[in-house]
This record gives sequence, C-alpha cells and structure tokens, in this order.
Amino acid sequence: MTPIRHVDFEPADWGEFADPPAAWSGYADRVLAHNPIAYWRFGEASGSVAVDQVGNASGTYVGAVALGQPGVLEHDDNGSAGFNGSDTSVDLGSAPLLDGQSAGTVMFWMKYTAPSVTADGAVLARWPDPALSGWMLWVDDRAYYSNRRRTMSFAMDILEEPLRLEGSTDLITPGSWDFYAVTFESGVAMRLYKNAALDRQRSLASVSMPVTTAASRIGFTDGTVGHLPAGLDELAVFDTALTAEQIAALYDLGRGVLNLPAAGGREP
Repeated sequence: MTPIRHVDFEPADWGEFADPPAAWSGYADRVLAHNPIAYWRFGEASGSVAVDQVGNASGTYVGAVALGQPGVLEHDDNGSAGFNGSDTSVDLGSAPLLDGQSAGTVMFWMKYTAPSVTADGAVLARWPDPALSGWMLWVDDRAYYSNRRRTMSFAMDILEEPLRLEGSTDLITPGSWDFYAVTFESGVAMRLYKNAALDRQRSLASVSMPVTTAASRIGFTDGTVGHLPAGLDELAVFDTALTAEQIAALYDLGRGVLNLPAAGGREP
C-alpha cells in the first residue's frame, strides 16, 4: 500500500505550495465582484494618473506622491502610493461618487507614516469648505463631538452631529497596514470597522448624501483638515452598504487567508 502523506499548512502560509491553491480568488477580482462605483489600486509605478479600475473617477496625482511603494496584499504584487502630509493628493475633479446615495461603503488599506497623529488629514473628501455641504472620511486628531483622539471619522454632513461617526481613541496605529471600512444605510445605521472588527456604530435617520459641486480628492481637502501622511492601497467606494461578513472576507483575503465556502454555498 502506498502511504498517503498528510500536509499541514496555515492559510496565510502556503508552505510547500509554490502558488496559492486553485480556489484562490484575487483580491481585486473580489472587490470588483461587489460592483464598486470607484476603485483605485494605486499600483502605478510612474505617471500622473491614478486609475479607477471601474472607469468612473480616474484622477491626477498632485505633488510628489511616492508611487511604486510596496503594497499590502498577500499574493499580489500590486503596489501602493505614499502621501507626504504636506502637498500630495489625488485630484478627482467633479466625480460625484456618493452624491444623493442612501447607502454606501468606503473601504481601504492605510499605513499611517507620521510617528503620531497630531493633525487631521483627509482620506477621501467631497467637501466644499466653507460651504460645508459635502461629506468626508478623515484621520481625526480630535473628534469634535466625542472628544476622542487619534481616530478615524466619517461625516455625511460636516456640521450635523447625527450624520457624523467618530471612532475610538487611538484607532490609528502609526507604522502598520490596517484595513478600514465605513458603511451607511439610510434608516438603519452608520458603521466603522478596523481590520474587519466593528469599532463604532450609530443609528441613522432616513437621509441621503448631499449633492454638491465640490471637488473630490484623495489625501487632502480644503480647510482645517488638510493633507494625509500615509500610504494608501486598494481604496474602493460602493453605493451599497457591505455586510460585516463581506468586509471580513475581503480583509482575510488581503492578508492571504483563504476562506472556502461551505458545501453547496458560495463565497461572501
């Protein structure tokens, strides 16, 4: 009888396999399967265009954005982009993104490169300061309503406290790649996740995102929030609220963990 060799391996360490198993589905493919309205991978090694994989909102790199930086994903050599916190950003022009939407998700990987959070910095913003009729997701040195520090905040309308979600103190971890997602669904809730764990949530009235003529930008917005000192990778925007299970599956996939569906089921 021919002996059968048993091979043990951890999902994030393919061990004796030269490549991931055939069941592996690439991270970008999985993101696109959820039908984003915009998706920037930041994999450009040179040039001035930040390509939107969907084709709705390609933008222009502003300043000396560090292109071709190591990316965060396991089993994917796509790079990332580094923003210096002083004069770098992506100008998306008048791309409407979530204007008028009653549900949505913004999801990305970030490596905060400043040694500590001592100032605000926009991740993705459509905010026409000082009119304040837009929305924004940003690293928040000091949350306005909760007084929590060094966190991530999201606002569907900057001055309306019921439309603002402020994360936990010290939610930002300088020097490490972390996965953030914020979701909103009219009449249900706003939710903020870090590394697929729910950090904060609050109920949400029946509202929709404001419609504005403001410029859309990555890594910067006008006013007091300003520039972001961080590496960014795999930034995606959806006009649906992804579920906690979908967010967890993408986080695991980004780290190189293969979660096979149950028999007869399908992947999240």
